[in-house]
Amino acid sequence: MKNVIKVKNGDDTVSINYDCLRQYHQDTNYAMLAITFKGLQGAMKIFPKGIPKRKKIKILSAHPGTGVRDALEFITRAVTNNQFTLDCTLPYANYNPHKQMGYYFEISDGNNSVKLTLKEGILMPEFFEFFAKLQNNTATKKEISKFTDLKQSIEKKVLKKSPDKIFEFEVK
Repeated sequence: MKNVIKVKNGDDTVSINYDCLRQYHQDTNYAMLAITFKGLQGAMKIFPKGIPKRKKIKILSAHPGTGVRDALEFITRAVTNNQFTLDCTLPYANYNPHKQMGYYFEISDGNNSVKLTLKEGILMPEFFEFFAKLQNNTATKKEISKFTDLKQSIEKKVLKKSPDKIFEFEVK
């Protein structure tokens, strides 16, 4: 499957390749960068009135990570356009036992919205254990390196999957 997302920029349809997004990202949160990309890819294809225009896109996210934020901003410009809301208290897809946040997004075009819920098991317990060690500043250099490798491994696996294998989608 191609790792490209189409979005309307004014009257033009632009194609955004994952490799460009990865270059934009300033961190090593590649797992969530790829996961969010695939979620947006799936969402853009199922809007009832076709691909939404960037200026109309509003996003509600339950995840505060840089991979998520960078993917949402680069593709939709929702952060820049002041159309982004973060609410880590949403009660959906709260898989991380070490921090209150969810793997859940709502994308609206002003008329319809698509809810995206990450499927259980996409991120394994080891991912969350490394996350906790980083949050508590108890990770060794070796553990930080292993976590980076794990995030890149998840990224590669996710990019090979279709969005519906990663997320549950609901159109409202």
